[in-house]
Amino acid sequence: MFEKEKGAGEDDARERKASSSILPSDHSGVNVQTLPWGEKLPKWEASRSSRQAVSRINHLLMEWRSKTHQTCFLVGKELIWLKVRLAHGEFGNAVVEASNNSMTLRTAQRLMKYAKECDLVDRLLSYNPNPKSKGDTVSLLNPPEPDKGKLEK
Repeated sequence: MFEKEKGAGEDDARERKASSSILPSDHSGVNVQTLPWGEKLPKWEASRSSRQAVSRINHLLMEWRSKTHQTCFLVGKELIWLKVRLAHGEFGNAVVEASNNSMTLRTAQRLMKYAKECDLVDRLLSYNPNPKSKGDTVSLLNPPEPDKGKLEK
């Protein structure tokens, strides 16, 4: 039985090597590309009608907003916790380290402010840090308010 388990591990290693996705061009190994690692694509089936496609899009966007708001709140809470426990001047470095250089100090401050605002009302609020700034991709999640002047015309 031990031999089977050992062999199974070798099979897994072969599968991983094969799934590093080498695109063969010829047997000499020339012009061989490796594909990047990543998650499997989710299952998708074509919609039966344009109405169903629109409904699916609306549902997916609602899920995206909800998940984004939850994530922003939780990251903000973690940042608040971290800031309270670090010595003065260490927080900026911790933010860069924790986010693998993908978050600026200003973004961390926005997330902490958002988490505090949610705590005040004991509910998840809509996260929209700065709708006029093009650097905030999350701000695209909230639809713009309708212009009442245009509606009256």
